[in-house]
Order: sequence, then structure tokens, then C-alpha cells
Amino acid sequence: MTARNERRNERRTERTARAPVALLRWLLLAQWRAQPGRAAIAVLAIAIGVALALAITLVNRSALAEFASATAHAEGHAQAQLRASGDSFDETL
Repeated sequence: MTARNERRNERRTERTARAPVALLRWLLLAQWRAQPGRAAIAVLAIAIGVALALAITLVNRSALAEFASATAHAEGHAQAQLRASGDSFDETL
């Protein structure tokens, strides 16, 4: 394969790789121009959905952390311990 053919194949590969992106950009811009209000509402709805998912995740984490904290506080450590004074029972019994 000659150098000229290699360069031609490289350019063709680059154009082929960029074609889907260019087509998507063209379609999105055409949609945006045709119905800008609808496109803006769609973008806003997606942003609200992402924010809602994040908020639910944060509330869930906070609730689980609070539950773990309350459980640890309820279990707590003993305030007093009973210990035998002097000799204890004979271990051989």
C-alpha cells in the first residue's frame, strides 16, 4: 500500500468517525430551532430529574446515618459493672 493510499484511508476513517457526531449535532440543532420552547422544557425536565435523584440519594444516606447513630446511642455502653470482690468461685468446681 502506498503512502498516498494510507493517507486517503486515514482521512476516510476520520470522516467516518466524525459522521455520527455531526449528524447528531445537526438533528439536535434542527430540533432546537424548530421548537425552542419544547427543547428548553426537555432540558429543564432532565435537570430536575437529575437533581431529584441526587436529593433522594442524599436523604437516603442521611436517614441511614441517623438510624445508625440512634442505634449506637440506644445500645450504648454500660454505666456500671458488677465485679466480684475478693476470691471468686473455685475454677475446679
